[in-house]
Amino acid sequence: MQEAQLYALWQNLARTGQAVTAGPHRLRVLDAGRLNLQRGPDFVSALFELDDVRISGDVEMHLRLQDWYAHHHHLDPFFKNVCLHVVLQPAPSSRATVAAPLSGRAIPTIRLAPEDFPSALQSARVLCRPPAVLNKEAVQSLALERLHLKIRYFQHFLESETFEQAFYEHLLRSLGYPSNSWPFQLLARRLPWRWLERSCSAMGRGFDPFYALYAGMAGFLPAASSDPYLQKLIFLHGELRHLLPAAGLGREHWQFAGQRPCNHPHFRLAAWVSLLVQHPGLPIRPLSRLLKARLPLDQLWGELQRLFKLRPQGYWKKHHMLASNALARSNQNFLGKARVTELIINLIIPLFAARALLNGSHGFFEYLQSFYLWLPLNNVYRTFSRRFPWLALYRRRFPCQALMQAFIQLNNQHCQLNRCALCPLAHTLDK
Repeated sequence: MQEAQLYALWQNLARTGQAVTAGPHRLRVLDAGRLNLQRGPDFVSALFELDDVRISGDVEMHLRLQDWYAHHHHLDPFFKNVCLHVVLQPAPSSRATVAAPLSGRAIPTIRLAPEDFPSALQSARVLCRPPAVLNKEAVQSLALERLHLKIRYFQHFLESETFEQAFYEHLLRSLGYPSNSWPFQLLARRLPWRWLERSCSAMGRGFDPFYALYAGMAGFLPAASSDPYLQKLIFLHGELRHLLPAAGLGREHWQFAGQRPCNHPHFRLAAWVSLLVQHPGLPIRPLSRLLKARLPLDQLWGELQRLFKLRPQGYWKKHHMLASNALARSNQNFLGKARVTELIINLIIPLFAARALLNGSHGFFEYLQSFYLWLPLNNVYRTFSRRFPWLALYRRRFPCQALMQAFIQLNNQHCQLNRCALCPLAHTLDK
């Protein structure tokens, strides 16, 4: 039994509303909450009764109690609203707890043992039964639904902002994914495109001056430091801070705990500044030239990968964050192939497609849509692998990134809304 089946067991307990015994605890699930596919607890805004006390909050699930600490949830503010920790394997104590982040509040841990719920487990054995034959047209239709939602979003955004600001703001937002999307987008609003154009003209193409300004605005720079590189940035920020047009962000805006080194906001900011220095005025012009040339799709894919291939230089070749110890091995790239693919899918294609439709360039729109459906699959979200165990079978038959976009749309529009009978892939969702 894996976590995905634990999810299904929890959801089935909510469907029946029956009170069950879980060790010394009595549990009744009133509302399973929303299954969360992003960073954070497994279920958000659940409602349940534990020992006759009604509780509303988030629920996290693991195979073992110690996974809470192994995954650093006790340090991650995203888990601050967790009210119940559910595990599969027996806990060290029948009344075990784990510590909530920030407050240290004791979160009760209960075990849902499959042998105690045979009827619920029987219906939860498979989250989703695979279709006998993969319906390629249905997959493409779901993928296009998701693309068109993104296009409509950008069309609305372009009603009040310039194309350059839209690209700039959402590029920084993408670099902050998954935990720091909003503070990166806010940074782009505090230092807008108009400011960036003037600053590029006044400051030239130096990496460190730009990094100092952005890091200062982000709140990454302390008042003083013994680290030589950080000392240099603090000095540059002091010399150039008169160029900053707005008040900066604070440390409270950022999520530092639980980040992979390559996703640390200091390193992601260095990726942005590297791109800015490499392509003054944003890479919009080379992007526009590439897309409007209507190259063969495989050639366009290769050119876009090269455009965003940013090799760390200087300090960032051996560091992922400011004032840290040097790494034993050098960083090879700021952005991996999977992250570039996400930029193409979530920003480049829908934003340029939105502008194409606004300008009446329908042939260009069709070209972008064809590229979207063609993009090769190089990243499978782990959540979907758990939720749809049979998905690996269809990766070989439909090895395109549109497959993952289709399943995101399927989950958002059908699975999470329990619209199983209307599933466009025509298989039974048995939650």
